[in-house]
Amino acid sequence: MTSVVQEWINNLSWKQQTVLLAAFRGCDGLPKSDPSKRFTKQIREVILKNADPTSTFIESGLEYDLSYVKDFFIDCSRGGIDAYPVHWMMHFLQAAEVIGYKHPDSKIRKYWLEFYLSGIRALHVNPESEKQLDQRLQDNMCQ
Repeated sequence: MTSVVQEWINNLSWKQQTVLLAAFRGCDGLPKSDPSKRFTKQIREVILKNADPTSTFIESGLEYDLSYVKDFFIDCSRGGIDAYPVHWMMHFLQAAEVIGYKHPDSKIRKYWLEFYLSGIRALHVNPESEKQLDQRLQDNMCQ
């Protein structure tokens, strides 16, 4: 039997894979119309293979438009980044970082790296380089 995750994920460390898997659950308690739901469906599309195309759990074909990213982080009408639990946001930003550095498609990489960098700027912290990400999330398994 094949895996439900996209093939490119097999090239990542187990810790990076775990970061991705921890992020595809949406933020609890929000209406289906919340802007975060769009990003959750997009992140699922780049992480998972779609086992049920009739479901809306994964939506193929959502536009990778950077204006959605910008609007998500500055939309004051709903509180911007402060409208979301930090725990959920950190899982999501770390997954965006992994995708932004590691996805094989340059358009998808650019989109998710911008999502990561926008979130990091909104939190007023410094971004990691790809090398720092690799060091932090390297596997430390005993052989």
